[in-house]
Amino acid sequence: MYSTFIIVFVITASIISYSTAASTGKDSCPFPSSLKSNYDFNYNSRPNEWKNLNSKTSFFLLALSWTNTYCDGLSAANRAKVFQCTHYMDNLIVHGFWPQAKQAANVQAHPRNCRNEKQLNTTFVKRYYCIMPDEDLMQAEWEKHGKTSNSKMIIDPFNLKTSLC
Repeated sequence: MYSTFIIVFVITASIISYSTAASTGKDSCPFPSSLKSNYDFNYNSRPNEWKNLNSKTSFFLLALSWTNTYCDGLSAANRAKVFQCTHYMDNLIVHGFWPQAKQAANVQAHPRNCRNEKQLNTTFVKRYYCIMPDEDLMQAEWEKHGKTSNSKMIIDPFNLKTSLC
């Protein structure tokens, strides 16, 4: 109950902050001058990635990331190159929306990396850049978690609505 309250509070505060910035004319959604051209994710080429096709999705976990914590973990040279670190400090971003298996005994027991997908199109990337400001992150999260769900539901966290496929 308490954790649900915290999540609702954080999402509400983020929406109010976004709305306030938009109404004051402040650039509420900085966007890079150009998108990366190659941000495809191939879990087969990653030594610490695994595939799990055997788990069924019981629920979803909305994973948020505090930009300051992420950026503090980078070297100063890398931090200066990361758009999120130069334009989105003091913001929560969506890290992912992960399908979870209720009976999972460990992290590898959740659905993950069901199949490699094509690179997301730029229209999709632009639509969600304000809440997930990195093409590589979007692509990786989509391939790791988005295509693994056996659910027919698509959640649109930017508009906070759900719709059936």
